[in-house]
Amino acid sequence: MLVRCRGYLVSCVKSLLKRLPSNLELFENFKFLRPCYVRDASFSTFHKVISMVTAPCSTSILESEYVSLQAMHSSLALSNNVSEFWRAVAKATNSVGEALFPNLSAMVFALLCLPASNAAVERVFSLVTVTKTDHRNKLTVRNLEMILHVRCGLKEYFGCCNNFKPSERFLEKFNSAVMYEV
Repeated sequence: MLVRCRGYLVSCVKSLLKRLPSNLELFENFKFLRPCYVRDASFSTFHKVISMVTAPCSTSILESEYVSLQAMHSSLALSNNVSEFWRAVAKATNSVGEALFPNLSAMVFALLCLPASNAAVERVFSLVTVTKTDHRNKLTVRNLEMILHVRCGLKEYFGCCNNFKPSERFLEKFNSAVMYEV
C-alpha cells in the first residue's frame, strides 16, 4: 500500500513539474524588487535578472543606478509596498530636476508588468467564445469589443447591472445607428 501511495505521489510531482512555467527562475529572482531587499540584495540576483530580460540600456548604467539607489535607500522615505516604492524611485530627482534612476525604473516597471499567469487572457478568450456564437457569428470586431467592455466594466465598476444608472448622454448615444452599423 505504501509503495503504491509513494508511486502516486511521485507521479503527481512529476506531472506538476511538467506544468510549471519554464521562466520560474526569473520570477524567483524578482525578490530584489522588494523594498526590504534593495539595500541588502546582492549583485548576483540583479545580474541574473538583467541577463534574462532585455534591458533598456547597458548593464553598467543599470548597475551604477542600482548602487546609487542602495546608497540612498535610507535617505529616501519610501513605502514597503513594491509598486509605491518603485513609483517613488522613478520620481526621485537630483537638484537640477533630472531623474536619478530613469533606466532602472523603466526596467523594473517592465518586469512588474509581466503576468504571472495567463488566466486573464484565458478569461477573455472564454468570454469571446460565449459571446460570439453560431447565431451571432456576424458580430464585427468593434461590436464584440464593445460587448466585452460592457461585460467586464459592469462587473469591475458597478458589481451588477442592477446598480448601473445610465446618464442622458449615454442614452442618446445608444441608438440603432451605432448598434447595427455594418
